Amino acid sequence: SIVRDRNDVVWLSTNSEVGYVDINYGNVYAFGHRDGLGNQGNECHKFDLCDDVIYFGQVAALNTIDTKNVSFNTRMPSTFVSEVIYGSSGNESIMPMVNDTTFSQLYVVNASTKIHVASSDYTDPARNNFMFKMNDGEWQRLSGTNEILVSGLLPGTYRVLLRSSNADNTWSYDVKSVYIRLESPLWLSRPAVLFYAIWLMAIVWLIFNFRFRKINKRMRLAEAEAKSKSLVEDQRNRLVHAINEQHASFNYAKRIQDALMPKVDSIERYFSKFFVFYKPKEIVSGDFYTFYHRDDKTFVIAADCTGHGVPGAFVSILGIDHIGNIIMQQKVDDAGEILTRLQGELRSAVTKIGSAEVNDGMDITVCVVYHTEKKINFAGAMNDLYLIRNNEVTVYHGDRMSIGANVFGRADGAQEFSSVTFDGQPGDMLYMFSDGYCDQFGGPEHKKFKSRRFKNLLLNVHKLPANDQRQLLGQKLVEWMGNVEQTDDISIVGFEPWS
Repeated sequence: SIVRDRNDVVWLSTNSEVGYVDINYGNVYAFGHRDGLGNQGNECHKFDLCDDVIYFGQVAALNTIDTKNVSFNTRMPSTFVSEVIYGSSGNESIMPMVNDTTFSQLYVVNASTKIHVASSDYTDPARNNFMFKMNDGEWQRLSGTNEILVSGLLPGTYRVLLRSSNADNTWSYDVKSVYIRLESPLWLSRPAVLFYAIWLMAIVWLIFNFRFRKINKRMRLAEAEAKSKSLVEDQRNRLVHAINEQHASFNYAKRIQDALMPKVDSIERYFSKFFVFYKPKEIVSGDFYTFYHRDDKTFVIAADCTGHGVPGAFVSILGIDHIGNIIMQQKVDDAGEILTRLQGELRSAVTKIGSAEVNDGMDITVCVVYHTEKKINFAGAMNDLYLIRNNEVTVYHGDRMSIGANVFGRADGAQEFSSVTFDGQPGDMLYMFSDGYCDQFGGPEHKKFKSRRFKNLLLNVHKLPANDQRQLLGQKLVEWMGNVEQTDDISIVGFEPWS
């Protein structure tokens, strides 16, 4: 049966329950045996409404519901976390609570996390409902349980938001927020990962040196045995094989370096336009770029390490690791302070090696984009920032000193870098770059490209879509170089924060 009372509430009959649908407020409820209905079977199959009272029969009695006196518990409950259980099958333990909102435990491989939640309403606990969401995910409603089961969490801190309802489906207004913190074990710590990467690069470097010495030895043998054409041909084939092996080693090193630099699509969603033009001189590069996003701020970094090839790649690994630590772990926001700390940390790293004759360093640009405030914070070490606004180029100059090149290993080498902050406007286009593009030889007179041509080129392309800008920069470079060999590593990062 289906009836509608004078309060615009629709009543529905089933074999075992009576349905309540409030058309005005969208409330839905099912009255069953727990609400006082009989338990003799088929008692709710048919009923009638008379004078605001619903009548329906049982085997030996008559059931009634006075629709004028139906009420619900509208008191909003509070939500609690009773315990958090963490571990793998057969080896689970209760996660210790660091404070009233944070649970912390050492990370375990293939472990699962169980969060037990509770509501402050005890009218009918079995009918309380719960929902949750992880970080910025979607709300998920638990079905018939108060246990949240999450698997596959990696080391890090996770925010869990919780809500609960009472037995009458009244949901809590306040959201309970708890944090699950999984600490990295020693073998997954930042120093350990850095140690693995450096050792892997060192092994590649040793293989390169070993192969190079073998090539030199084979070349001397080839000259000594040049009496026979067959012997010379044999040596040539061996050299080709050795060179191919060396080339494969460099390609493996390149894959390692590429893996350490972030993908462009991981950051371009924060900007109206964003592109990276990246062209190493050798297989591995001394130029690098990296991006980070934290607290509605985006950090964009472009750097040129001393030299190119394997030595520059080693310095770039150190730079990427320390910059990530300064921004994401130490939570430094000011671009100048980021460079100052990077200077100190790189000097400490080289001091631990015990060499006072390391002259490698880097020229670097750091931009911090404040998205809500629409501000740009910039600092540079021997590198400048170009801003194109209203078809005019404004140059923000960095400090005239590099990171580390002349102070590695010196106790008196501390330097402080300055920063500048300026307001952004819609349509602003900013460019960060190494000196490789401007220093490239070519053209009809075999001269450097120079910054004047570079500024004019950017003025001509800055209004185009990001991918078109990147392609035109590449085409112009090829035209300028002609048959001239590339002089240095080249990298350009361009972005429009607001459209």
